[in-house]
Amino acid sequence: MPVGLDVPRRVAADARRITAPALFHIQWYDEVFPREGQLALFEALGSRDKQLIGYAGSHAETRPEAIAYWRDFVARHLRAAPDAMSPR
Repeated sequence: MPVGLDVPRRVAADARRITAPALFHIQWYDEVFPREGQLALFEALGSRDKQLIGYAGSHAETRPEAIAYWRDFVARHLRAAPDAMSPR
């Protein structure tokens, strides 16, 4: 990223503004995103309902159980959300 974008500061500021439930998945041996940075970003999230899951593996590895966990997380939160589509 161009230095002028000041990405780390922008990402940290934006992370604090995220208040929706968040599921944060990291690959423990990610060669693209350093683990320390990922953990710091997770800590910066403003959500009171945030979960961190981690799996051994590189950036491109995704285990089927991780995908199942993502789906369950989204489904659980959609079931708990008020019906935004109903007429008022």
